[in-house]
Amino acid sequence: MSWRRLALVSAALVILVAVLLVGRTRTERDPSAASIIASTVTERGPGAAAPVRRSGGDSEQARGRDGGRVVVRGAWGAGQGDFGRRSGEEQNAEGPMAIASGPGGEVIVLDQVNARAVRFGPDGAVRGSVALGPDTAQDLAMSEDGRIAVLDRVGAGQVLLHGPDGVLAGQVPVAGGPIAEAGGATGVFIDAHGVWVEREHGELVRVAGTDGTADPDRPTQPGRPTRDGLAFVHASLPSRTDGIAQLRLFDRDGQLLWQRSVAFGRPIVQLLLLDSDRAGRVYLGAHLGRESSEPPFMLVDQAIVIARYVAEGGVETGRLALPATDAPEEVLRPLAVTDEGAILQLVPGDAGVEIVRYEFP
Repeated sequence: MSWRRLALVSAALVILVAVLLVGRTRTERDPSAASIIASTVTERGPGAAAPVRRSGGDSEQARGRDGGRVVVRGAWGAGQGDFGRRSGEEQNAEGPMAIASGPGGEVIVLDQVNARAVRFGPDGAVRGSVALGPDTAQDLAMSEDGRIAVLDRVGAGQVLLHGPDGVLAGQVPVAGGPIAEAGGATGVFIDAHGVWVEREHGELVRVAGTDGTADPDRPTQPGRPTRDGLAFVHASLPSRTDGIAQLRLFDRDGQLLWQRSVAFGRPIVQLLLLDSDRAGRVYLGAHLGRESSEPPFMLVDQAIVIARYVAEGGVETGRLALPATDAPEEVLRPLAVTDEGAILQLVPGDAGVEIVRYEFP
């Protein structure tokens, strides 16, 4: 081969590689959280931003191989330890719809496709499952004594309460009182005072007692109950485009204790987490991202960022960044907080589901 021909071939190969790299850069999403703005507040104090700890980054890290630890792993299927999957041309893909943290380090997964709620121990082993009548449930919660409340808002429109032994203790309609229709429910919660349903991401409505008996009065509270039983927490999005969320804490009488404007530094796609731990610390998590300016207008610069606040005074004490996932499966509650304050993330994948545990610094 002549030197002239060799030079032409080399030049063509260089151009081909450059084109491939540019195409990949334009079409791939970036879950690395590399551009998270943690310094939007320059002075530490109530509501000031604490340093961000970045966990994860690529697909391997999203599965907990860096920055997190896989605590539950299961394949797609219907066997013990498996997770059901549903897909079709005319419906969103479905896998497990929600996770929750239970006492003693348990993890509870709503495997609604298989019509069950599955309990996993801290070692990832299946401890048991609760059979659910409907396969359309979308949320669940667990009490200190092991009672499980399940929200079915799109099927029968009911809240199911199962005892620690898994036996159905009661079921009440979602609609009633302040809740005009079952589809307006956005979550279910249970504490020492009863079973609560969230209405349109706002107030909570007490639909039943802890024994499953329906509450005909359906009283309301201004937010979700904190795990220490002392307060209620509420979040809203006054400026999604500017990446601003508002966090409020109320006492048991509904009186405002404090409110904070939480700056995430980039547009908020949706809020994914509003929870607390046993110490009463409050956690607010948001899915962040921007729409690209070129077709097919995919989300870029994505990340999940979680801010943590102490109950006394509402001081921010840390931020944690997790990788966003590109899984097609619809998930209502992909994140949960453990009693001690670790974060659990539900991560669907091609082979199955993993639940990854992340620790704040």
